[in-house]
Amino acid sequence: MRNYNKPKSTMSLFVFISTMLSILSGLLLSSHVFAANTGNMNASVNITAACSLSIAGTNFSTSVIPGNSVLIGTSTVTSICNDPSGLAVYVVGYTNDSYGNNNLTATINETAYNIPASTSAASRWNMTIKGVTGTYAPTIVNTFNNTAQPIPDQYTKVAYRNTITDLGAGATGAKFTTDFNAHVDMTQPAGTYVGKVKFLLIHPNVLTYNDQTGEPATFAPDTLSSDPEATSTYYMQDVATWGPSITAGQEVTAIDRRDEKSYLVARLADGNLWMTQNLDFNIDSTKTYTPTDTDIPANWTPSISTHTNDEGTWDWSFEYTDPESGDPGDLYWTGVTENNAISSDPSTSDPHYHLGNYYNWTAAVAMNDSIGYTTDGTVVTQSICPAGWGLPKDGDSSTDRSYAKLFASYGFTNNSASGNDAIWTAPIYLTPAGDLVPIPMMGQTPHAVGLYFNYLSSVVKDSDYIYAVYALTSSSNDGYLNSSYGLNRGQGYSVRCVAR
Repeated sequence: MRNYNKPKSTMSLFVFISTMLSILSGLLLSSHVFAANTGNMNASVNITAACSLSIAGTNFSTSVIPGNSVLIGTSTVTSICNDPSGLAVYVVGYTNDSYGNNNLTATINETAYNIPASTSAASRWNMTIKGVTGTYAPTIVNTFNNTAQPIPDQYTKVAYRNTITDLGAGATGAKFTTDFNAHVDMTQPAGTYVGKVKFLLIHPNVLTYNDQTGEPATFAPDTLSSDPEATSTYYMQDVATWGPSITAGQEVTAIDRRDEKSYLVARLADGNLWMTQNLDFNIDSTKTYTPTDTDIPANWTPSISTHTNDEGTWDWSFEYTDPESGDPGDLYWTGVTENNAISSDPSTSDPHYHLGNYYNWTAAVAMNDSIGYTTDGTVVTQSICPAGWGLPKDGDSSTDRSYAKLFASYGFTNNSASGNDAIWTAPIYLTPAGDLVPIPMMGQTPHAVGLYFNYLSSVVKDSDYIYAVYALTSSSNDGYLNSSYGLNRGQGYSVRCVAR
C-alpha cells in the first residue's frame, strides 16, 4: 500500500461502499454501505475543524438478466465541515481492501474472474455523480457530472467547495448522489462478484488558493498519488509531496522504494529535512537506476555491485573508476566512545546508530568513473541518495544544505573540540562509524567504530581528495569537529542525505 501524506492541518475521513454481485441464471446485485470516520493527522497539530463524511443508501439489491444493464443502487454522500477553507471529496476502487483495485471480482471453480470498471467493456460497472443539494452544494468535477465514469484506480477528486462559511444549526452540508451501474455480458460466468469503493473527504484548515483558477492549490490536486489512509509511512522519493508537512524537530520514518528499507528523517534546526541515520543502500550492477528512484539526471547501470560478506575477500579498487561500496552486515554503534564499540543485536540497539553501508566517492555520486572531477570546489549535483535527496554541500555556515550550516544552527564549534559532544545524540545522531579500508591488514569490517566519523559531501577538493565532515570521539579529542575535512576518494565512508 502506498501512502499519501497530507499537509499537517489536513484531516481525512473515509466511507466505504462494498458491492456483491451474484450471477445465477440472472445477476443479483446487492450493496452494503457503511461509514467510517477516520482522522489522519500529526499528533502535534491541533485540529479545530469539525468534519464528517456520511453516506445514505444501504442494502439495496437488484437482479439482471445477462445481456442487460442494471442500476445497482444510488447513494447520497454528505460532507459537513466547518472549515472555511473548503473541502474536496475523492473516490477510489478498494476491492478486497486493496487500494486501486476497481474491479468486481469472483473466484469460480478456482478461477478468478473480473467485471472491470469501464464504460465500454462487454461486462462493466461504473458510477455517475449527480443531484447536488445541501446548504453548501458542492461543485462536481466536469468529467463525473451526470456522466458515467469507471471507478477510479487512484484517489480522484469528484467534488469540491472552495469556501464554507460557519455552519449554523440545521445546516445540511454538501450533498451529492452517486449511481452505481453495471452491464453484464452474456458470456460472463455465473458466480458471486464483490467490489468496494472508498470515498475520502479532505479539508485543509489552512489553505493557499491558485490566483488564476480559484482552485485549492495545496490540498486538492485532481488525483492523489497514493493511498492517504495511513500517514505514518512516507516514501523518500515522494519527499516533495510530504516533506513540507514535517515541522521543526519532527522525526518520521521514510521508505526508500528501491529496496523498501526504512530510514529515520527529521526537520533539523537549519530548516532542512535530513536523514538521522546512515544510508544502507546496496548498489546492484544488474539493475538500471533512473531519475525517478535515484538522485541522478539520467539512467545509470553501475559497473559493480556492493560488496557483501557473502563473497569472501573483497576486490576493492582504490582508483576512481569503480563505484566501490561495502555492506558489513547489520551492525550498530553501541553509544560507547571506544574503539570497535559494535553490536549486532537490533533489539538492544538504537536504530539511529545503524552503521549502514560504506561508499567511496565515485559510488556516493552514482558514477562509474569520477576521475574527471579534480577542480577544487566543483559541486557534483547527483548522488546515490533516493530521488528528491542529495549529498550535503561543503561550505560555511551560510551555505544551505551543508554540514557547516547544520552544525552552526546547534551552536557546535567548527575546527574545535569544545562543546560538540551532543553531535552524537538527538536530534542529529551522527554516528561514529569509522571507515572501511578493505585491504588485508584492515579487513572487511568497519575500522575505528566509536572513535570518529567521516561523512561525504558533494564537493571535490582535488584529484585525490574530496571534502567531508570529520569528528573524533576519542578521550583526548572528544567532539573535535571539522566540516571541511579532506578524505581520500578511494576508501569507504558513511553517507547521509538531505532533502533537495
